[in-house]
Amino acid sequence: MMRGLPIAAWLFAWGCAPKARSPEPVGDIAPSVPSREQPSAKQRGGLDAGVYATDGPGFRIPVPVGWTWMEGPPNASLQLRVQDDASGVLVEIWRFSGTDVSLRPREGCPWRFQDVGSYEGPGGLQHRSVATCVPDNAEEPRVFAWTVVGRDAVWQVEGHVPPARLIEGIAAVRWLVGEFELLP
Repeated sequence: MMRGLPIAAWLFAWGCAPKARSPEPVGDIAPSVPSREQPSAKQRGGLDAGVYATDGPGFRIPVPVGWTWMEGPPNASLQLRVQDDASGVLVEIWRFSGTDVSLRPREGCPWRFQDVGSYEGPGGLQHRSVATCVPDNAEEPRVFAWTVVGRDAVWQVEGHVPPARLIEGIAAVRWLVGEFELLP
């Protein structure tokens, strides 16, 4: 147990430390097939040239080749889910009204590490909350989260990484999170 703690701490620190962006996800988690759209009944946005963007104010995020995307239900906090079905890695974009940067609780996955400060993440180095959630079921994905303060809302960007894919999964999540951008 004690031997695993330094490794876990190193993995989280590696995930939050400022890093140069790689041009695309690394490893074997992005098969070479086109991104597949999974539109909802009333779309908030769409995919253009491999980038999902909302119509009007909102956000944009790339959808890597081979990944799928699906918008959250209308009027819900979950805005978008981008997933690599082959690896199980996914990124979720949540929107909460107001300016509270506190991370929202996740059922069955308590936030084991939380901090507020200057961290690299969506939009570069900013004052934000960061956290890691370790699920009660050890076989479920770890969740890494960053908050982004927008004009009238706080955005919670989460990367879900299966335990068997931590190294390449966190690399893909960090790339996607680094490319997340709020739109005016």
